[in-house]
Amino acid sequence: MSKWIYPALTVISQPIKYIGVEATATLLKLINRKEIPEQHKIIKVSLRERETTK
Repeated sequence: MSKWIYPALTVISQPIKYIGVEATATLLKLINRKEIPEQHKIIKVSLRERETTK
């Protein structure tokens, strides 16, 4: 969406496919009543600087 807005917005890019795969795996474990330990995951993101930061 930021491609169609003027000035071009600065955005944070996230690995959406990876996040979806991890969320689905966790959900399937819950559905199958498997125990899931508390966990924290660090996901690498990137800042895409565009015209709003210049």
